Amino acid sequence: MKTKATAKKPMSPRARRLLIAGIAAFLALVLVLGTVLLLIPKEPALTYEGVSISRDMYSFWYSIYKTRYITAYKIRYGDDFRTAIGQGSTLESERCWDKESTVPGKTWGELMDEEIDRAIRQKLVAAVLYDKLGRSMSAAQKKAIDTYYEGVYSYIAEEDDEKLEALCEKYGTSKSAIKKCAALDLKAELYYNYLVLDSGAAMTPEEKNAYCRSAYTRFYVLAIYPEYRWVMKADGSSERVELNDLEKAARQERDAELSAYLPHLEKAGQMTDALFLEYVARYSDDVYHDVYSLGFFLSSFNRLPMLDDAVIEEAQKLKPGELGYAEGEDGKIYYIRAYDVGIAPYLDEATADFFLSSDSTANFYFAAATAVINERTAAELERVKTHEKNIEGISVSTLPRNTEFQFCSMK
Repeated sequence: MKTKATAKKPMSPRARRLLIAGIAAFLALVLVLGTVLLLIPKEPALTYEGVSISRDMYSFWYSIYKTRYITAYKIRYGDDFRTAIGQGSTLESERCWDKESTVPGKTWGELMDEEIDRAIRQKLVAAVLYDKLGRSMSAAQKKAIDTYYEGVYSYIAEEDDEKLEALCEKYGTSKSAIKKCAALDLKAELYYNYLVLDSGAAMTPEEKNAYCRSAYTRFYVLAIYPEYRWVMKADGSSERVELNDLEKAARQERDAELSAYLPHLEKAGQMTDALFLEYVARYSDDVYHDVYSLGFFLSSFNRLPMLDDAVIEEAQKLKPGELGYAEGEDGKIYYIRAYDVGIAPYLDEATADFFLSSDSTANFYFAAATAVINERTAAELERVKTHEKNIEGISVSTLPRNTEFQFCSMK
């Protein structure tokens, strides 16, 4: 008896389109994220945009961040934290974690646990954001990952498998986790480098300007030197000229006139931006007001070696429109007025000394990139899924400081 053949029902055009779209989406994900980031660990700790890091990766990063944050806290919180943590480097000496911190309602342990967890999440986000740019890692960058692990094995573990295993156990990690962490470290760094390139072209004008306004203080200085003045010469150099008695008396009068505008004195609040600039142009004994037509720009990371420390200290206290006073060496007198930072002053050639330092730690675009990464990754934190059961027991009170390892970097 012959059986009747059953014909397969042809796929509808709509179903075919959906299948093709699904395959295309998957392939696009592979191309964008790359094989390094398509991690599906057995014990995922955090997941973002389909990319997960495992418990042993999370623990490895945690131990390194703990060391860094302890150093940072000693600077940020000073003697309060130094006294609490003591001088040792073992868990037994770290008795501060359950003590109340200087942040109301939080122990030192709670405070640091929150900050380290946030830093790990933001590193994961930064790495994924880099891959979503669609850029592939160069051969040198891929080699840096191998070189990092080779360094771990050769120098940290001294080419001893048992020693490496012991270190992995100490920090709750594994050899494969260390390699995967290195790849993500590098991608997060590459995202930072991408933002810095071409004078921060990948950052929006709004992001750069917002950072500038939040990080910089702009001010002008009127200097009164009671014994001498500086004269600019034709060749661009300056010459010190001693004052006669009449000139010394004139400077005393100038000081008395300006002091009346200081807070709580008879002309308080009457000084204006334009009036102060008139005073500077007519009376200031230094030469910098001629060099820096837009004034000085001060941040927490750039240096102004041409100014007296007393001037910088006073300028840091001022808000736009406020007038300050400082005294320097040799009886020098300074009046300082803060001004609005303005729009994109870092683009003006007159401000290059304050924004375009060859030292990356004092370069505006490097600092702005750090701030922008922090903002962009912070905006994505709600989308980072936490697998709570897979990070239980990982905290500053249970993990030792990681004094052997560092993050992987091209630097």
